[in-house]
Amino acid sequence: YIKKEITDKRRLTNLFGRTRDFFGFCPWRDNSQVFRDAYSYIPQGTVGDNTGEALLYCERKKLNFVINEAHDALLLEVEDSFEQVRFAVRLLQRAFKRTLRFARGYELEIPVEFDFGYNMKDMRGCGDLSETGLQSTLTSLHQQVRVPQIICSGAQPQV
Repeated sequence: YIKKEITDKRRLTNLFGRTRDFFGFCPWRDNSQVFRDAYSYIPQGTVGDNTGEALLYCERKKLNFVINEAHDALLLEVEDSFEQVRFAVRLLQRAFKRTLRFARGYELEIPVEFDFGYNMKDMRGCGDLSETGLQSTLTSLHQQVRVPQIICSGAQPQV
């Protein structure tokens, strides 16, 4: 399918309808790099567009909730409460829920995974998104929070 589309039209369309033209295709030379790029366009473009649609959905529901987008992931900054974490999880589940249909009828839904943490370095996954699972994850995170140590040099401040 990809080779035929590139050879006939020099164009591919991802599952969101966004097209890319492959002007580098030339019938009289080696097109292996063009085809490698073309093979990745539909899956990569679709995943990126899916994330973009999810970001727009989140922003319509709660402005400035999303603080980072990275191709296949959204990062939210959420208040440290069970209610807000539950709201954020449900929001993302709705934002990413869509069935994608390929030209030949194959359908798929991109699975969504969740990581939680107080910083990006120490985030950990959560497989159980039930009320009990979320509460357990939050309890575990709360137990790991450390009070920052104050370090100073020289004379100690007068209290």
